[in-house]
Amino acid sequence: MAQLTCPQCGTTFEAQGAEFCPNPSCGYPVAFMKPPQEDDTQALHMERRPGEQAEEPAPVAVASPPDHAPTEVIPRVVVPPPIAPPAYHPPSPPRPPRNLTPWLVGAGALVLVAGLVVAIVALSGGGTPGDGGTGSPTATTSGGHTVSVQALDPSHIAADAESTHPDVTLKNGTLLTYRLSNTLDGDLKTAWNDGDENGYALGTHLSYTFDQPVHVVAVVLVNGYAQSFSNEDVFHENGRLKTVTFDSDDDSFSTTLQDTVDAQRIDRDFGTTSKIVIRLDDVYEGNKYTDSALTEITFMVEA
Repeated sequence: MAQLTCPQCGTTFEAQGAEFCPNPSCGYPVAFMKPPQEDDTQALHMERRPGEQAEEPAPVAVASPPDHAPTEVIPRVVVPPPIAPPAYHPPSPPRPPRNLTPWLVGAGALVLVAGLVVAIVALSGGGTPGDGGTGSPTATTSGGHTVSVQALDPSHIAADAESTHPDVTLKNGTLLTYRLSNTLDGDLKTAWNDGDENGYALGTHLSYTFDQPVHVVAVVLVNGYAQSFSNEDVFHENGRLKTVTFDSDDDSFSTTLQDTVDAQRIDRDFGTTSKIVIRLDDVYEGNKYTDSALTEITFMVEA
């Protein structure tokens, strides 16, 4: 392998792969170094014949080293001036979520009230309490005759209970009443509630007196305290009528009511009577209050 000798520092090194003198303090370019000629080297070491004068070898021209190693020319790169960042505007605080609870409660109340009113209308066969009956429902009398019926106008009914819870004024000034006339007002948010502090007022009589005798053939009612649209527990917190006895001028009839907030119809020919008296015999107990409640009642009479 060819050896090179640095003409600047005298360091000898292998030529293969070298670009500069390996002496750290030198760095002379290999491109400017001339490799030794094998023929010249051999000629310098040839034996002379006796009396033969050795010829001086021709001087080897050595290129003068440059003052410094060549440098690579790097094209000038023009760096554009920095672009100022956009002005910072803090984001607006998020809007608080809308409280949909009042809307949902209100919508639920409307749906439930509408549903109960529709149920009462359907069970009464047309007409709502207070309109005198606008449809043409029918009922079967005890004699097997089919007659047209209508809801008796509540303005022709006087309601009285042997036991009634006292009126209550809420903190916001709202007055709550629990009188029996609430069962005739067509308002499902009001109800009768007994005033017995020691029990469910068993044996209490609820009297409905008509301003003139009428032929009653059915009763439609909404049991318990039906304000479950505002608090689903209200219906079950208060007691509901279970077993009751209906007394008219000429008839007495006992039945078991359903424990439901839905309107229910009792078909019974009470005959022509001036009143209907309901006696409370048993209750579905409330899980919070020891009372009894009734929300609405409608008397279906022969038209």
